Amino acid sequence: MLLVDISPAMALWRRTSHRVRALMEQTAAFRTVRTVAWEPGAAAGPHPAGRAGDHQLLLVLTDGGNAAWRDGRAAALLHTLASGSPTAVLNLLPQHLWELTLPTVTRTRLRSCGPGSPNRHYETRAADPAADALGPRPTPVTPPESGACDASAVAVPVVELRPESLGRWARLVAAADGGEWHGLAALLTGPGRDLRAGPYASGAGALTAPTAPDAGEFARSGEFMAAGKFTEAGGAGVVRDTGVVRGAGFPVGARGRPGAAEGHVPAAARAAETVRRFRSLASPTAFALARRLAAVPLNLPVMRLVQQSLRGAEFWNLAELVLRGLVRRTDPATDVEDPAQVSFDFAAGVREELLALGSRAETIGALTQVQRHLGPRLEARWRGGAALVDPDPAATLAAPPLTDQTRPFVAHLQTALRALSGPYLARADQLGRLLQQEAPPLVPVVPR
Repeated sequence: MLLVDISPAMALWRRTSHRVRALMEQTAAFRTVRTVAWEPGAAAGPHPAGRAGDHQLLLVLTDGGNAAWRDGRAAALLHTLASGSPTAVLNLLPQHLWELTLPTVTRTRLRSCGPGSPNRHYETRAADPAADALGPRPTPVTPPESGACDASAVAVPVVELRPESLGRWARLVAAADGGEWHGLAALLTGPGRDLRAGPYASGAGALTAPTAPDAGEFARSGEFMAAGKFTEAGGAGVVRDTGVVRGAGFPVGARGRPGAAEGHVPAAARAAETVRRFRSLASPTAFALARRLAAVPLNLPVMRLVQQSLRGAEFWNLAELVLRGLVRRTDPATDVEDPAQVSFDFAAGVREELLALGSRAETIGALTQVQRHLGPRLEARWRGGAALVDPDPAATLAAPPLTDQTRPFVAHLQTALRALSGPYLARADQLGRLLQQEAPPLVPVVPR
């Protein structure tokens, strides 16, 4: 059974989810493959996997973006599932990003007592969360006298979408190595909780776990939640640095927010702080990708197009933008695969800040690339639709069609052209005047 996390951030992985299912259906290892959609943060309801049994293997597909993966709710379900069937989590992110969404994953050595045994029958040796990663081998945690966790602990392996990682888990489940120990990352689950959550959540001066908002979710204060940020206990959310926010010129207050001392945070300073935090936490490739995406309207076809054109960029770099709160869904009801809809966006001011930090060549390159790819599709959808992504500074007479659906295309093109300035300003001013008008109903092109 494939249990697919359907949290907002998982919209990025829709294609991958379909491919994983197709791969499982094509292999001769499974008699049947059943897919169940599951939202980890949803209220308690019917058992998402139905009736678990000894002859059913459960694979949970996720990126860990939902907060339930960090507050124990997901671990509670895994504990129930793994008590009756062999269960594992297939994390779509590469392992070096697991700290962002699954901070309690720990190194373990697991041994199965027989083919297809439920996880509760695994012998488990797990590392101390404070231990040196290069230190001694993990120690047993299953017996209650170990003090690491209680006897009800159930280890749930967490694997990458890579042959080596999946192979280690497959050998564990099949018990093909005659009771050999297998080194795997795992979540240690107990009844109703994550057994490794405690050491991260309490203690004087302890560090809180890095957290990530659900896809595109903003803090109520209007600031992005800085995913991956470590804070001192007792001062959650406080960044204790000083200086000037790069690119804005606003002083950083004593509590780490621009203008905090004055009790007011200008929108431009908020955007600059958001970008600064993202730049300090994300990979250089993800930041380069963000600068290019700031020039274009965002939906999955466009985001994949720009990502694939950037040397060294992987699809999970897009996930960094969403999981770290830089990019959010505009409307959960929109189809993220529809190139004629803007289904993702940056927060107010963030797009402008990224464009200011990028080069003209990056911006023009992204605009030209999207025009070639998306222009014909939009023209086929609406008469004059190609002008929605046309950056040509000479095209001052080609006013794009304006409606509620096309307005985001016009606004993002206007922002990019204004950032380019120079010969692009006239076109930007034309689009600015267009945006001040009320959008009339737009009639799509009807094929003859």
